[in-house]
This record gives sequence, C-alpha cells and structure tokens, in this order.
Amino acid sequence: MAIESFAGMGPDGQPSSGPPVYAYTVLFDYDGNGNMIYQGFALSSNKPSGDQGWPAQSSLIPATGPVAAGAYWAIRKLTYNGAGQLTQIQWAGGNTAQSNIWANRASLTYA
Repeated sequence: MAIESFAGMGPDGQPSSGPPVYAYTVLFDYDGNGNMIYQGFALSSNKPSGDQGWPAQSSLIPATGPVAAGAYWAIRKLTYNGAGQLTQIQWAGGNTAQSNIWANRASLTYA
C-alpha cells in the first residue's frame, strides 16, 4: 500500500512543526496478523495541486514517485510481542537516511 502525504510528515512519521513541507510517498507492509511490520518514507517529486510555489525536488526521483527498487527510502521496522502489542521500532541502518531500497527491506540491518 502506498500513500502520498502532503501534511508536512517528516521521515520519522510525525507531523512537521513548520516549513518546509515536503511530499512523501509512504509504503506499508503487514504480517499475517495484520500488524504493520515495515514502513518506508521517500521524498516524492509530486507536488500538492494548486501550489505554484512548490520547490523542485530531487531529479533522481521519478515524477510518478519513488520506486521500490530505488535507494530513496528511510525504512522502519516495527516489532510486536505475542499479544500484538508494539514493543520496538528500529530504522534501517540505525538512522532515517533515505538511502535504502524498499524491495530489500526484509534483509536490511535495523537498529
């Protein structure tokens, strides 16, 4: 599943407190119990409609949004206990750098 967020969401998944507002593509992956286990954030080159002042973003990201095979993603892994309660959140590479490949999320190192 993917969504576009224009509400100023930062790569930590939290609302941004002020400008600049960036557009992110957010991907989700769920386990068999319906728990979200991976969440990926990548800057999108799409812009909110009607905003003529929107700055140009990275030319490395396709106009249709970042692709899963590109190294554009900050990915976090969510871990749950047996009762389905969230117990841990870890980032690929131990940071929020948007340099990971979403398609490789299961084999990345998280800290």
